[in-house]
Amino acid sequence: MGKASRRERRQAGQRIRIDEAARLLDLAKWWASVAKRPPSARVDPGDRWAAEVTDCVLGVWEDDRVVLRVDADFVGALLDADRRAEVPAEWLDRFPFRSVAVALAEPLTVNDGRRVCTYYGFLASGVRRRHLGTPLRPIRPHDPDVSFTSTFTTYHPIPEGEGVRFVWLFVDDAGVSGAQTLSPYIGASGSERDTIAELVEKFESVYQRGAGEPGQELEVLVPLSMLLLLYLASSEPDVEDLPPERIRRTQPLIGARVADVGWRVGAAIRSWRRQSGTEGEAGPGGWRLPPHIRSAHWHRVRVARRDEGGVIVGSVRGEYGVDWDYQLRWYPPTPVNVGAEGPAPVVRSLPSEPR
Repeated sequence: MGKASRRERRQAGQRIRIDEAARLLDLAKWWASVAKRPPSARVDPGDRWAAEVTDCVLGVWEDDRVVLRVDADFVGALLDADRRAEVPAEWLDRFPFRSVAVALAEPLTVNDGRRVCTYYGFLASGVRRRHLGTPLRPIRPHDPDVSFTSTFTTYHPIPEGEGVRFVWLFVDDAGVSGAQTLSPYIGASGSERDTIAELVEKFESVYQRGAGEPGQELEVLVPLSMLLLLYLASSEPDVEDLPPERIRRTQPLIGARVADVGWRVGAAIRSWRRQSGTEGEAGPGGWRLPPHIRSAHWHRVRVARRDEGGVIVGSVRGEYGVDWDYQLRWYPPTPVNVGAEGPAPVVRSLPSEPR
């Protein structure tokens, strides 16, 4: 029996440690426990509010328990993405998960202007704003970035939200843990559509006016939060589930679905770095471009009009507004001139018959 078990483990391959994911969930659950301390406990009001938000987001996450482990070089490619295009609201409807816990394979160390913080990742859920008197479920923690005292926040799956609540978990250089929240209401009806760069500016302004903090970490946290979720909502994200038998699970990860994000692209980036100084494939004009990652970006595409049944009735060569319309699409970081060294294609199972 013992020999058979060892043979099965060898055939399954080396088991994968996901310590950073476990650390992320440990921090989240600790902060959620702070929210349950009695009013008599000496808890800073700001910390109690952050703990209550963490408890709400964690409550949504517990329904599906999806953990995404993100490659470090892929994170760098996302942070280099173009930040000038508007963030469309429609991506919320296409988001493939109800909520996520996103663990960074290599934690980010960022100076926020007052201290150095090591960020392990974030939890994300959908949120909605409600006014008192609206018949709904029980009131959730009050949202301090809303100017109405009669407004409160409710927590939902991401595809059902008006926006997203991010809770970043970190430990500072003094060894003190923290929970930092971000709430871009990019899906709210009638709201202006901000670019990623404008979202960064807005959050920095809120931090400086409200808490009086420099907010230098927002230059990293806001783009990474939004671009990573937008990438997951794109047509063919690099997401690969880890076989349960290969995961070295600790208590916080029991029963969780764990997947790798961006590891094919990250492996290609590392391969290209090792080949630095080599020439790439010739371009259309005869010039040669070395292998690289084209930054994530937005692009307007022509889409032919369809009838109510989904049948194409227009043409992209026809009249704008009559036969076709523009759609804003987001293109994830794309390998360029990688030849045979590029990441393997993502293979997905499709039903044999239309449903």
